[in-house]
Amino acid sequence: SDLGCLVSLCHLAASQELLVHGQVLFRCGDIAKKMYFVSQGECAYYLGVSESDPVLLWPPSHLGEAALWMSWEHRGRLTASSYCELVSIDAQKFQDIVTFGTAKLSGFRRYAVLFWESEFPCGIASVSFESVNDLSCSLEDIEYMVANSFPGEDVTKAAERSKGSKWPRISHS
Repeated sequence: SDLGCLVSLCHLAASQELLVHGQVLFRCGDIAKKMYFVSQGECAYYLGVSESDPVLLWPPSHLGEAALWMSWEHRGRLTASSYCELVSIDAQKFQDIVTFGTAKLSGFRRYAVLFWESEFPCGIASVSFESVNDLSCSLEDIEYMVANSFPGEDVTKAAERSKGSKWPRISHS
């Protein structure tokens, strides 16, 4: 069932990562095995091997979603700028759960295709290493992909249920 799939994702694929100031979570070229959500604190993402101009990430930032959908190497380094808590989704466990016994398998496939198209609109052959990074689509893009991958699901009801949560809601005007 859909609920069973969600419960399995939360209990079997999700975990917590705790970082102290200056601790590196991953480096450019490391094999990506997880997607991350910043839940507390601040992290700095440095593209490639750069030591300057980091992208600062704080809740509800996310990164590394590509690891869920394809073989992926990190394209930069993530370092904690302060004490930082992240929620991670193990890519292999995610794939095992969503491909085993879920009625929404075709929805996950549609989402993966939309994700691929949003990240590589002209195909992978035309992408330069410098133009690709671990930072994922915006929350608005994700909402669009979910709405178009799981027809019949009302994403506005899900947003209404999340009122009062720390996650931003997206206006449907």
